[in-house]
Amino acid sequence: MTHHNSDAAPGAGDRNAIPKELKELRRWITWKLDAKGSKVPSVSTNNLEALRRLADIEGDRIGFVLTNGVNVPNKGRLYAFDLDACHDPKSGALASWAQQILEHYKNTYWEITPSGAGLRFFLFVKHPPPKLGKAFPHDANFPETLKQDGKPKKQEMQIFGQGPAQYVTVSGNRLEDTPSSVGVVNDLEWLINTFNIRGASSAAKSSHRNTRLDEPLASIERRKPTAEEVERIQRVFDQDERLKTLAKGRWISTKKADGSQRYPSASEAYFELVRGFLLAFEGDQELAALALLWTTWGRGRVKSSSDPKKYAKPSWVRAEIARAAAWIPPHTSGVFEPIEAEGEQRRPADRPRSKLGSMFIGERLANRSSTRWLFKNWLPADGVFEIFGDPSCGKSTVAMSIAAHALAGRDWMGHRYRGPRDALVFYIASEDAYGIDDRAKAACELVDLDIDRSPFVVLDGTVSLIDRSSQDALIAEIRGKLEECTQRNGERPAPLALVIVDTFSKNFGGKDENSSTETTNALGGAQRIAREFQTCVLSIHHNGHSEKNRSRGSSAILAALDGSFQVSRRAARDDILDVTMTKARRMALPKTPTVCTLETVPLGTDEDGDEITTVRIGAIPFVDEIPCDESLDDRDRAILKVVGDNPDRLSAREVARELADEDKRGWSEPTLRNRTGQLLEVGRLLRTRGQKLRLAPPGAVELA
Repeated sequence: MTHHNSDAAPGAGDRNAIPKELKELRRWITWKLDAKGSKVPSVSTNNLEALRRLADIEGDRIGFVLTNGVNVPNKGRLYAFDLDACHDPKSGALASWAQQILEHYKNTYWEITPSGAGLRFFLFVKHPPPKLGKAFPHDANFPETLKQDGKPKKQEMQIFGQGPAQYVTVSGNRLEDTPSSVGVVNDLEWLINTFNIRGASSAAKSSHRNTRLDEPLASIERRKPTAEEVERIQRVFDQDERLKTLAKGRWISTKKADGSQRYPSASEAYFELVRGFLLAFEGDQELAALALLWTTWGRGRVKSSSDPKKYAKPSWVRAEIARAAAWIPPHTSGVFEPIEAEGEQRRPADRPRSKLGSMFIGERLANRSSTRWLFKNWLPADGVFEIFGDPSCGKSTVAMSIAAHALAGRDWMGHRYRGPRDALVFYIASEDAYGIDDRAKAACELVDLDIDRSPFVVLDGTVSLIDRSSQDALIAEIRGKLEECTQRNGERPAPLALVIVDTFSKNFGGKDENSSTETTNALGGAQRIAREFQTCVLSIHHNGHSEKNRSRGSSAILAALDGSFQVSRRAARDDILDVTMTKARRMALPKTPTVCTLETVPLGTDEDGDEITTVRIGAIPFVDEIPCDESLDDRDRAILKVVGDNPDRLSAREVARELADEDKRGWSEPTLRNRTGQLLEVGRLLRTRGQKLRLAPPGAVELA
């Protein structure tokens, strides 16, 4: 029995301690105690329209609703775990089994429940398991917790977030030494195995790897499905008549899901069947394989095919499952049976149920979290993006500058950094591995980054983004470097901020860039990396030979990307680069490009005494033709020059004071401060949160 102190008395809580990830979701209600001491929600937990954000809820008795599951992009499904009768509100002692869970999931938000006798913690799970029941661990040495009627309360663990009509109370009484954020895990394998949780399938208990949608099924066991598995397969057929018809091999007369037309070939119908099984079984690839081999086309039910025997081959089934899994979203909701809340009427039997995880737009907006940014309103923190342009236009130099600023946690060209701190950057240098070191050194020196200790990893070689085994090797390599950084940080987990692929064509696996199929497969590999690490993948590519306004190769490249940036040099001044956003999924395109300066940097001398140089992007954005702007007078230009020479270092008062002290033309400090204010109003200057000034680049986004 372990003692754990609490800063607050049982039942007392602090809303500020509740994780931001939960506060922002429109999932909050109030509750009250009835005559029996039960916690009754103020509104029906099935009525999602009645839910509010936490800021709109008054009172101390608050609850969080998990009806129909809460899925957050790039994080996974949200689960709440209730550990009952495991906490002594007087001494702070924990039951041994609760302490064991706390030590394993210590990097997430924990709180003491309103009664003071239990604990609750939240987790995002990337790969949700099949529906789980209760667990009943027990510590015989832990004192009993009594109910209001004097009966002992049972030590148990309940898991919420798996189906309809679910909510948990939230106290805000954060457990000492736990963070005010919700942790993210890949799966719940440890919890399921350690406590033998009821309701978990045998496949889930032994390994979660076969239930992940982004990993292929390693092998298919030639066995008959168990009675439980047959029941699950039959339940899918009962719920989806179209899949049932396809499973019988009647694809010629079966319409597609949208009812528009019939399947033109056996292969297309079979792919739809595989995809339907994966969705219905919540990504359980082993169960989908069993269904395909033993109950459907694998039993010789297909006659209208040139090669009907292939559908009974495990290798064929395995390949089709891997292909279908790549097209399924990583956090697809499953099919849930309704659970009625106490005092509510049963849902009408004829009410349609979602089989594919569809949601009304109001529910989607309630569940959606805000966009994660690497550089705010310019480059998101997750997804696949490209930088393209002519040869030697500065593409790699721009990418290196972005990488150095991400490593240092610094704003880039007026775009505020919002990514993780002390994060790793992984650079695949396939085209100019020799020059990458010099450019990295110069870029890191500009942001005062110690390159010898920075988490900047360079891979000197190529990776085939098309080949699955090559992707696996890259994922393993990145994970290894993250573990090394974690050990350097004293076991503090190291995040991954950015993966740069230089260039896309060199890591294309030798395939045809003009093939839409090969291009889709390669970008699918990049998307897999982005999903695996919830990070930004930035590829560098050349532009087209005839079409200079897009990257080279198939038009499928641009269609699949989350964003695209074109780098070009100005004809009059080749040291000025325009970085123009040409595509963005999550924001409106800026009207003007980000403009930066390309500068030459000396690095020393070689063995002959000749100077060694490289190039890098300058420290501040280039502001077009300030001295020639007729709307500016000498004082304005002097203010802009001082700010440009000292970005993020001087306030308006400090700028005015410096100019008034040094200038001999009699400029007064109040006048200069007034002119500085006018430059802020017209957008020539921007003010940071620390009230420091910087130049506003053309097309800059709001930074304050």
